[in-house]
Amino acid sequence: MPQQIHRRLVTVRRIANIKPITGSPYKVVSVDGWEVVVGKKESFIEGQLVLYFEVDSLLPPNHNFWEFGAFSNKESGYVVTTMIICKHLSQGLIFHLDKFAEFYDLYSRMKTFYGKELTEMIITKMSFEGILGVKKWENIGYGDPTPKFHCPPIFFPQPGCERVQNLPDLFKDHGEKTWQITEKLDGIPMSVYAIEKNSKWHSLLPPLPDGSQQIETTRIGICNRTQDLVESSTSLYWKVAKQQCIIERIRQIRENIVVQGELCGFDIMDNSIGFEPDQHVFFVFGIFSIDDQEYLRPEEVKDICDKLGWDHVPIICSSTMLSTFADNIHDLLLKAEGVGMKGRTREGLVFKTHDACFSFKAISNSWLLETGKR
Repeated sequence: MPQQIHRRLVTVRRIANIKPITGSPYKVVSVDGWEVVVGKKESFIEGQLVLYFEVDSLLPPNHNFWEFGAFSNKESGYVVTTMIICKHLSQGLIFHLDKFAEFYDLYSRMKTFYGKELTEMIITKMSFEGILGVKKWENIGYGDPTPKFHCPPIFFPQPGCERVQNLPDLFKDHGEKTWQITEKLDGIPMSVYAIEKNSKWHSLLPPLPDGSQQIETTRIGICNRTQDLVESSTSLYWKVAKQQCIIERIRQIRENIVVQGELCGFDIMDNSIGFEPDQHVFFVFGIFSIDDQEYLRPEEVKDICDKLGWDHVPIICSSTMLSTFADNIHDLLLKAEGVGMKGRTREGLVFKTHDACFSFKAISNSWLLETGKR
């Protein structure tokens, strides 16, 4: 079964570089592909390990200093966002390892048991949002009143991919691979699944009222990232899937299949794309075979969408080597800038290998600043 992507929000990272911002009380600290603006009086040094809080982290409101670099989410805490300070982008927060007793106590015990060198090797592979009470900030952008069963089924992964700044060895490990590049759309991840009654996976699903969500012997379901949604006339997800014939034609692909994509539209995510009132579209970006436990290759997904008349996310480049497209991570981020499918600043780009085994995203910094998002 493909590994579910877990976003590590709080990690231990090593400072690669520190550059002062001339004529200001700030300096830029680089950790992997991220840059964080801090005060010049902060005693960080190159090579030092620090705790890095990634953008989208929702920090509990129990430490006032967390308000620096984050905006308040009413009473639930502070959200780490992309900011611009002295004309420099700042993405995330960094702190000395001894800033939080919850972490430093654990770190000290590990050093006593494993020694300093092995402990540092271990902790850089871990994440610490749990012990610090940090959660991922979710801006759903659409209040769907649809009844829910529970969590999405466990037999297919939820969509998601890593940001390029978290992949410092990207070009070394994957530079000569061939990729499909698509536009990153600002919407809600949505999955439509079809399971045959005789499948071993069918018994893992919650029971249905008689006659609902069934086409002959096939069980149909729709999920967002966190919930399996009961079929309902009030559900935007179900309405759009029916209008675009996703449900009607999904069985033409093969048995036991999941179609995944981005639900975008006028009422979703502040409509940064620019849809007309009452316009909502489901854009397919992946198809997962439940029986094979793998994603179909990108070119096969595009062919299926063309055949069945489904909307596919805009393709920027159908086939290119990463090292041909860009020179490094900084260059990738520059090329993520651009105009989207409706003439506004696009969110960024998504890169997927031709075997569909690996993907990542590069988010446009102009889009982050323009929309006030993370």
